[in-house]
Parts: sequence; C-alpha cells; structure tokens
Amino acid sequence: VRVPSLASPDLRITALSPPPPVAAPGEAFSVSDTTHNVGPEPAASSYNAYYLSTSGETPDIRLTNNRYLDELAAGQTATGSRNVKVPVSVPSGSYWLLACADGGDDVPEQEEGNNCALAETKVTIGKPDLRQRDVATTSTSATPGAKISVTDTVDNPSAVTALASTTRYYLSLDSMRNGGDLL
Repeated sequence: VRVPSLASPDLRITALSPPPPVAAPGEAFSVSDTTHNVGPEPAASSYNAYYLSTSGETPDIRLTNNRYLDELAAGQTATGSRNVKVPVSVPSGSYWLLACADGGDDVPEQEEGNNCALAETKVTIGKPDLRQRDVATTSTSATPGAKISVTDTVDNPSAVTALASTTRYYLSLDSMRNGGDLL
C-alpha cells in the first residue's frame, strides 16, 4: 500500500450542476461537474461517482454510470457530463446529489476527505400517481355490440411526470372493479 505524502495529487469536485427537481426510480438525468487536481503531483486516471444522500454528508445510494477521467496534471481541471440513473429500488423522498472524485479510491491523495461536492438543490424521487377523477356517459342503456361515448378526467397530483398511459373502461354490476367485470 502506497502512503500519500504532501507531494501527492489531491482531487476535488469544484463545480456540480443541480439535479432536476423531480425524478422517478429508474429514470436517468444529466450531471455535469468539474474535477480539479489541487495537489502538486499528477493524478492517475480515475472516475467520479455519483450518489443520492438523505443527510447531504454521506453517500447513501449509488447512481449508475461513472464519469471517467484521464490523468490530471497538477493544477489541471476536467469538466464533463454523464447521464446517471436512479436505481428502481430507491424509496420516495427528497435527496441531495453528491459527486465524488476518485470514486474507486484508487489515487493516493494528500487529503482523501475532500473529494465530494454537494449540489445546491435537492431532487425529489417519487412515482406518478394517476387518479381517475371522473367518468361519464350520456348512454343509459345499450345493446350488446353497440358503441357508447365515454368521457373521463385523469389527474396526477404528484410532482413526478407520468409517461403516456391508457385508460380502460369496464362494465360492472357494482361500483368496484373485480374479476367479473367486462373490459
């Protein structure tokens, strides 16, 4: 194991783009950051890792896709972007975005505790919540095979945008949908 000295590289994230205000589990979003080698020696190639954090201090949930960096000379910076993906298993909630230089802890540095940066705003992770608000028809009766006109309103009170969806209509003898209803 190589022990870092005061003449070692020192990688820091010096700029980090804000995350989107909302994202759904399984969704990807773009992150841009700047990595700076503030140490007096070159830093070997490494990668930046991205996390969601409930506290803003510790990385709780790793996002997929790292940003790979070539060797950085002393004083050199590297700016780039990467699409990161929220794991489908992430619970709904509000999270800080963290970016950490030397995500694999492969580069011996002067200071290992200064690699991460916190975005200025949080991202809310959640799922859309489609609700059937109302449904109406002007038909009071119909024969088998006849067409009837139906109108309905669906809303999404959540902060997360719902993808395109389909509303299906059922004939039911009561007000609850169950296995005996006809599509």
